[in-house]
Amino acid sequence: MQKESDYRGNVLMMSTEGYRKLLNSKDGKNVYWTTEINTELPIRMPATGMVSQLKPSTISQHFVNQAKLSQTKPVLKVMRNNKEHVWNWIQLNKDCRNFAKALGRIGVDERKSVNIMGFNAPEWAISFYGTILHNNVVSGVYITNGDDACQYQAEHSEAQAIVVDTKEQLDIYMSILDKLPEVKAIVCWGVDKIPEQYAKDSRIYLWKDFLKLGEDVPEANLDAIIDKQKPG
Repeated sequence: MQKESDYRGNVLMMSTEGYRKLLNSKDGKNVYWTTEINTELPIRMPATGMVSQLKPSTISQHFVNQAKLSQTKPVLKVMRNNKEHVWNWIQLNKDCRNFAKALGRIGVDERKSVNIMGFNAPEWAISFYGTILHNNVVSGVYITNGDDACQYQAEHSEAQAIVVDTKEQLDIYMSILDKLPEVKAIVCWGVDKIPEQYAKDSRIYLWKDFLKLGEDVPEANLDAIIDKQKPG
């Protein structure tokens, strides 16, 4: 465990707004730890040495920078039906941004969570980064969870969107959807057609259809959300 003395000679970095809030801290809350999702914690940087020259940044900004730097370089690959599917950084950036913009279009509030349930797949990664870009919180769901556990996690994490892989996972959430009034969408990437029994529910989206929702949203809208995010 680090002691207060361990930080002597270090530089604390955060926004002016965040600094004003931590002045009233007690017992180290909002300085060393927090239970509040909207609280900005100070970043401790050494006052000297190579690391002291680094500027704290957000996941979103790192993603944007890497997409600009790598562009046509491959970043994701998956084999499906004996065929290799490859995303380069341009394609990944487009899909993640469309996912993020779709969240905004359906009314998902910033800092609320997106629950993701599914096997390792490009869509999992796209959902993750798209969620972060829109200033939301990712809450991964164990694929072994039953309906009670899924309901608890969705409620406790304040989920407003759910992403699933299989029809079986979709069935779980549909069985508890009436208990999750804050959920605005369930997106399924592993099925080609919405099951007939769910077809009339406007909150259910195929993966491709959900990404299309974001295509017409101005890029500037998402850029503004990314720019206001703070490290810490």
